[in-house]
Amino acid sequence: TGYSLTPSQLPIMFNSGKTGVVGDIGTGLGIQNLWNILSPTNEDIAEIGVQQGTDGSISISIEDLAHLFPTGTLTGFTIGHDPLIDFSTLITNATLKTYLDGVLQATISGFSLLDLKLTTFPLASFPEGTHHIGFKAEESFNEIQFIWEGTTHSGPIKIYQVLPILISPIETVC
Repeated sequence: TGYSLTPSQLPIMFNSGKTGVVGDIGTGLGIQNLWNILSPTNEDIAEIGVQQGTDGSISISIEDLAHLFPTGTLTGFTIGHDPLIDFSTLITNATLKTYLDGVLQATISGFSLLDLKLTTFPLASFPEGTHHIGFKAEESFNEIQFIWEGTTHSGPIKIYQVLPILISPIETVC
């Protein structure tokens, strides 16, 4: 079963303590239209950007308040970029983290992230240069964080959605 984390499907929220700008992002884009990540349509996007060569980063963390995503869940974000930029260059700037009730469960970054070929959310419905990036969780979680560093690419990154793709049913937390 696939879910795009949207308020209409799941009770979710941004974790304000893990969402925002850290350090110097230069004259980069920062975060624009953050709430669009939670929109159910592919046309609504958030954009983030960090100036090339700065040591800052931008992070976005989304927490599900009522569900526990089990071991084996494919999780990640759907991101888009300028199609002229090679994806292998782009992926080196990304890190994904999962948490369970605020406790770090996993950190996966760079080339350890998978370019997920998902049939649940086919890329044909997104613009060129779009990828589902993520990993298969080895521990249960209820929060996922995307961190973007501006070390090699400064152009804006579009974020379409957050993806928990479930291999087994989610558990409701009472």
